[in-house]
Amino acid sequence: MLSLLIASFLTLAADGPTAEQQAVNLYRFREAYVKATLPSVRDSIRQEVLHAIPDLRVDQEHGAQQVQLWDACCSMWDVVEMFEPAGHVEAASLPKLSMYEVDGVAFYRSDTAFNQSNDTMYTSSNALPGFGGVDVYFSPLHYYAVIDEFRWIGPYNYGDGINTGADEFGLRREDTTMTFFRAANGTVRKYRATPRTVLRNVEMDHTCTSTSFVYLNVLDCRDLLVGSLVFDDGTRNVLPPTSATLQFRCCQDASPRTFIRCNVSVGTLSLQDTDIRTHQCKSSGVTSAKGGEQVFGFSIFEDLMSAETAFRSVVSEYVVGVTAPTYVRIERAPGHLTQQIDDLVRLLTSRRIKVDVLVSSDARTTIALRAD
Repeated sequence: MLSLLIASFLTLAADGPTAEQQAVNLYRFREAYVKATLPSVRDSIRQEVLHAIPDLRVDQEHGAQQVQLWDACCSMWDVVEMFEPAGHVEAASLPKLSMYEVDGVAFYRSDTAFNQSNDTMYTSSNALPGFGGVDVYFSPLHYYAVIDEFRWIGPYNYGDGINTGADEFGLRREDTTMTFFRAANGTVRKYRATPRTVLRNVEMDHTCTSTSFVYLNVLDCRDLLVGSLVFDDGTRNVLPPTSATLQFRCCQDASPRTFIRCNVSVGTLSLQDTDIRTHQCKSSGVTSAKGGEQVFGFSIFEDLMSAETAFRSVVSEYVVGVTAPTYVRIERAPGHLTQQIDDLVRLLTSRRIKVDVLVSSDARTTIALRAD
């Protein structure tokens, strides 16, 4: 029903959709997404946007950007309202928004403004990927050496935190912060935004040697290198408090394991080398062995599908393989991988393998294997 409803909005012209018609289609998808309350409906709309890309009902770049905005985990900005006198708003100081209409949809856009070094252009619009209403965007000036020219690229949405379902416009850069206006419920207020370091992924060194160290490169959501971490056997490392979704990868051909970091205090997310390397570099012999035991860890903050895949890999290759253990110790985190652990215990019992099941003392489930 939802597909038919949205499809009725997106009737294609005989000669294919124009850029303006694509903007209308994306706008209507976005309006439907904002009004949806059920996760299943929102997921259907996300799929509709992706399905609209191949036949050009939605521009490929804009459609992909829109879905990425919807899937964003954490805000990249700390935003606070500015009060008198810095937050004083006069009607004469507000930027002008021009309006044009396409297929009954009113689109707004602002005049562009430049920062002091003239390397970034700011604009406001509701015709681009966004969160609803008018959002603010930036376009950096990029030099193309091949043609010896500077060109504007983008525009890119400033993301959740600055942009909301209300109308944001008039963004200005002031030193390391941004100021902008937000119009909601007939009132215009001024805000200040400070960038946060939000980690997007942490990648292992691709050498995959047999050393006991794992080297991690930490990148933020802008693909900038924040720093590097080293995981040593038996050493816990705590990641920064603003970490979002983390993807750990070892070897270029291995699928990453994803850890969910949103809404978790910094003290609760500590990752051991085994949490990351459980099934990624086992062929290189770098899985941890402590006190004669081979240890595999599964953080409770790991994406469930990722954890289940790693768990099955460990069971199939280390528990029921040719060199099956004679003793298994399971330290289970309450409510974590419950069905998988129950099945494993039954399997071990049926094979007369000694097994002890304990309650984990931290935020991970651990499997320790020993062959006497």
